[in-house]
Amino acid sequence: MDELIEPAPVKFSFEAPGWYVVGILFVLLLITSALLWYRHYKRNNYRAAALLQLAKKVELFIPQQRYDALVYESDLLVKRIAMKKYGRNNVAGLTASQWIDYINQTWKEKSFTAEEGQLLNQKVYAFNNNISKEEAETFVEKSKRWIKKHR
Repeated sequence: MDELIEPAPVKFSFEAPGWYVVGILFVLLLITSALLWYRHYKRNNYRAAALLQLAKKVELFIPQQRYDALVYESDLLVKRIAMKKYGRNNVAGLTASQWIDYINQTWKEKSFTAEEGQLLNQKVYAFNNNISKEEAETFVEKSKRWIKKHR
């Protein structure tokens, strides 16, 4: 047997047709990713606007010790978002415990309790201004989490 003749090593080059295919697929992946990100951004832009609006209400009402107005405004904001997202017919007529049950169904956390329903019914809608700062802050924090995490 004679000695094997080895061919010369093939030099690496991006001029091979396979690299053009990989490059085109990479560009398509980048474009698709950018479009998906933009669509997600546009769909969830209202969340950032709502959180900003809620922060302004907190800055306005906490120093004035108007905790009833703060709870009312945060509930109103959550209700406006829910009407836009889930339809006016499903949301507009809900009050107190029905409303709390409904918003708990729209997210995994389900942290609004029956006490918040009573807080809305007896203290906000009945204009009984005996809402404590802790109750108001708790309701606002739950509202913020709902705005961030609802489906």
